Amino acid sequence: MRGRHIFVPAVLLAWAMLLALFVPIPLGAPFEPADIVTLEGRTFTAIIGRSEIDANGLRVAGMEVEDGALQIRVLDGLDAAAHPILRYRFENFPRTLELVLVFRGEADTEARTVTIPTVVSGRGTVDLSSVPGWHGRIQEIGFAQYPGAQSVPPGSAFQPFVLRDAQLWSPSWSGALAARMQDWFGARSWALMSLSALGPDAALPPGRSLVLMMIMGMVATVLLGSWLLGWRSAKLGRMSLIAAVVAWLVLDLRWLHGLHARHSATRDAYAHLPASERQRRLPD
Repeated sequence: MRGRHIFVPAVLLAWAMLLALFVPIPLGAPFEPADIVTLEGRTFTAIIGRSEIDANGLRVAGMEVEDGALQIRVLDGLDAAAHPILRYRFENFPRTLELVLVFRGEADTEARTVTIPTVVSGRGTVDLSSVPGWHGRIQEIGFAQYPGAQSVPPGSAFQPFVLRDAQLWSPSWSGALAARMQDWFGARSWALMSLSALGPDAALPPGRSLVLMMIMGMVATVLLGSWLLGWRSAKLGRMSLIAAVVAWLVLDLRWLHGLHARHSATRDAYAHLPASERQRRLPD
């Protein structure tokens, strides 16, 4: 009987420990960031492409077919190690474009680039602490946009969008959680990493596997049930099957969510074109 009372708290504790392991949460940091550097969209300058300042930020109105678009903001030596979490906000960002973070440190002779998840409207969050080059003092930061490599014809990729703002956060629990949720559940492009506009070395380092965490969590739940509730033989087998089905459904829903985002990008690129024009406008 006592085992029944502690089974649910024990399962919740096991999942919390796995979440802390797979995020990973900076245990010595506060829940909310102690320092936030906010960069308003209107303070960015369009280096490539056409833009104009409006009430909501920087409205990007056009891009170069060959070179895409690029918006840059000069910084006063931002401490990269003290601000590892990037938050960015766009409005009506086209699903047909890749979004690229561009930055230059004090020791860099050329800008560094890394592809980051796109967010149509709302905020995106990434952890830059493991990105090569994100150290020392950052002198410039910005965003570039390119047609989705191997999946979108350049002439059909662009629609006007607004860069609202970007924020750089100091380490915090909420920032780490938001970045990992973006990594696990954010929309993904059709493009393979090797076919990215910037090549295979310009992607965010892979995060810790959601699949592995789900497997470990379900195994822990079944083992705790066997230990605390006395599950044996047939019942243990049934509960193991239920745990496996639940894990499979959760992962399948996540996969379907990503598939929907990919098909949305394809529809945006081709749905408004007649069949003959779709055949003529092929990706690069």
